[in-house]
Amino acid sequence: KLFFIIFFTLLFSSQIYASQAWKSMILPGWGENSLGYKDKGRLFLLSEYVMWSSFIFADGQYNSYRSDYRGYGTEYANVNWNGKNDLFAARVGNYQSLYLYNLHTLQDHILADYKDQNGVDDRDPSHEYYWDWGDHREKRLKYDGWRNKSKNYDKTKGFIIAGIIINRIISIVDVLILERKNILTSEVTYDYDHTA
Repeated sequence: KLFFIIFFTLLFSSQIYASQAWKSMILPGWGENSLGYKDKGRLFLLSEYVMWSSFIFADGQYNSYRSDYRGYGTEYANVNWNGKNDLFAARVGNYQSLYLYNLHTLQDHILADYKDQNGVDDRDPSHEYYWDWGDHREKRLKYDGWRNKSKNYDKTKGFIIAGIIINRIISIVDVLILERKNILTSEVTYDYDHTA
């Protein structure tokens, strides 16, 4: 949250638009490059490229594993994914069947989570919650492995997005510092030449 506050504070700062920093908001390194700091510009640009490449890779892996575990669950446990969320997907991976899941909820007195044995939700009969892996524990574990990988890649995408935002913030601040440094250097040079 702090990063978003800093980012939007910088975004709406009038100082940004009066400088080259707005360029770094669009593409980190562009502002540095405009000021003549080519090496710094390339470093920020390379970081941006690596992070976006990582995001695209993580998103592809997330979708691939998600598609795999859902197809596998449908084939081997008769899962209907219509209207289901990640919590339901976790239950399918953690319990061998709806029957065993219901048994667990009754033991823990979580009656709100109890489902009809046929898997029909009384609140919405179109959503069937039935699943049963039968005696195939290894299939359930394989499914759950894919589900966990999908979940981890989804989390990774969030971290990468945070990195992309941080890279922009650092580049913007760097451009503002470099411009300030250039102004001070110009003022010192002018004073030196003027007094000479």
